[in-house]
Amino acid sequence: AYAEGFEAMTTATALYLLELRGERELPQAISDLMYWHAIEELEHRTVAFDVYEAVCGGYLYRLAVGVFAQLHLLRFAVRVARLMLRADPERVARYGGAKGRRRRIRRQLARVARRLAPRVLRTYMPWYSPRRIAFTEEMAAVAEHYTAMAASAR
Repeated sequence: AYAEGFEAMTTATALYLLELRGERELPQAISDLMYWHAIEELEHRTVAFDVYEAVCGGYLYRLAVGVFAQLHLLRFAVRVARLMLRADPERVARYGGAKGRRRRIRRQLARVARRLAPRVLRTYMPWYSPRRIAFTEEMAAVAEHYTAMAASAR
């Protein structure tokens, strides 16, 4: 149930990131890593759910432990973000310091509330199944792009 909750959130986040594709200005290497990882999450989106259903199933347990896993992941992500900001004060200053950071966080939280939160909340429904999330032609094209990049790096 923990792994399924974790994977449900990363699947929702992957869909959100792919929706943002092209809206964000990121260095190419970071963009490639982020979108490759989003596709990788979507490729195995059903594994933890299928194992959970086969081993024990049960909606309430999946919900309770899944929410715990998601909160655990979020706490870790916040800690990592703080460490990264402390490690690069020059970048923080370049983007407006603490005041600029607060402004950006408010904008990001508004976007998350509008576009990511509904995806995560759907994972809490009794009828949720990652099998209902289609792996679209666009996703397949992105996957093929990163597969080709990996093959050319050999």
